[in-house]
Amino acid sequence: MITTTGDVAALSATPLAEGPRFERELFVGSAVIVVFLGSFLLWSLLAPLSSAAVAPGHVVVRDNRKTVQHLEGGIIREIRVREGDKVAAGDVLLRLDETQSRASREMYQARLDALGAEYARLGAEREGADAVTFPAELIARRSEQRVDELLTGQERIFAKRREAHLGRVSILEQTIAQLESEAASYDAHVASTGRQLDSVREQMASIEALVERGFEAKPKLLEFRRQVAGLEGERQSSAALAARARQKIGETRLEISQTESDLLNEVVSQQHDTREHLAETEEALRAATDVLARREVVAPIAGTVVNLHYFTPGGVINRGDPILDIVPAGGELRVEARVRPTDIEMVRVGLEATVRLTAFRQRVIPMLIGRVDYVSADALVDKTSGASYYEAQVTIPQDQLDQLGGGAVLQPGMPAEVLIVTGKRTFFRYAIAPLTDSFHRALHED
Repeated sequence: MITTTGDVAALSATPLAEGPRFERELFVGSAVIVVFLGSFLLWSLLAPLSSAAVAPGHVVVRDNRKTVQHLEGGIIREIRVREGDKVAAGDVLLRLDETQSRASREMYQARLDALGAEYARLGAEREGADAVTFPAELIARRSEQRVDELLTGQERIFAKRREAHLGRVSILEQTIAQLESEAASYDAHVASTGRQLDSVREQMASIEALVERGFEAKPKLLEFRRQVAGLEGERQSSAALAARARQKIGETRLEISQTESDLLNEVVSQQHDTREHLAETEEALRAATDVLARREVVAPIAGTVVNLHYFTPGGVINRGDPILDIVPAGGELRVEARVRPTDIEMVRVGLEATVRLTAFRQRVIPMLIGRVDYVSADALVDKTSGASYYEAQVTIPQDQLDQLGGGAVLQPGMPAEVLIVTGKRTFFRYAIAPLTDSFHRALHED
């Protein structure tokens, strides 16, 4: 092969031309790498990144669902709602059989009526009235056969007791009148005997003067003296009988007072017992009335019926058992999240939280910004899994909810993912955190 002088010159000139260009490209590439690494290092050292605790959650109503229970329980007579029905406060949800409760109330009502009528009759006896004045409530119901028989019976008792009492008092008053007549008779006899004594003594004085002069025999004087002694004895006897009659009058009047006092004490004692029984029966009647009124189970709030436990009339509801739940209508919604115990140190009330509603397509529904307004004071335990967690509640402002648009409606129970912003750190601190934590633990190990 023959090589000319021109070819040798061309071959020797090629490396000399490519060497500077390679060096420039190498320099530019190295500069780009250095700039990128420097920028990344500066970004990792200076740019703050938000740290967050991720917690699963779900949408709940601020006023939690109300569980409807029944205090006494009973047999279901009628069920008026189904799962998912909308109810207003006060609507009847179901009715229980009222046979026993109504019978109990009627029993206490009848007992209360009887005690009320008896108390009115005792009051009339205490006041010494001529007739019984019954309560207006009983008078208004006298058209009822039971009430009429009750009032008529008390009127008869009042009449018989009053007649018996007045009869006893009348007999005693007649005794007093008889004793007063006897005392007056004895007083009249004492007066008559006194006048006879005065006359006999006057005659005896004349006879004594004649006997002293010898004009009259002494036996006649003795006869007058016997007459005086006899009359004085009669007068004293009549006076004693008059005093005894007056004593009996006093005793009889005292007996009348004692009879009235005994009757009053008896009436007062019976009234006291009746008043106590009235109070007890009124309380029992109120309780029985409440039980009867609760035969209708009504909605405590407006909302939606969920978790209905009973479906068949004739079923038995035990005391205190839940019947159904009502989710409040129009209640403020919030998100209830479960924070891991390892993250609870960073979570506190007032932190910002980002809520992602996993039930919606994320391309359509934006992330919502809320704020933590409650963190449980102690760990809770999931009954199903047994895992521990802390409950955090996030409130979402209305302006954030408005971003959902008309097609998206929040419903209680919807799943959500909550990112609770716990602070800001640089990427560099994130990267070296495991190393610094290990180093920190190593320094504290024995």
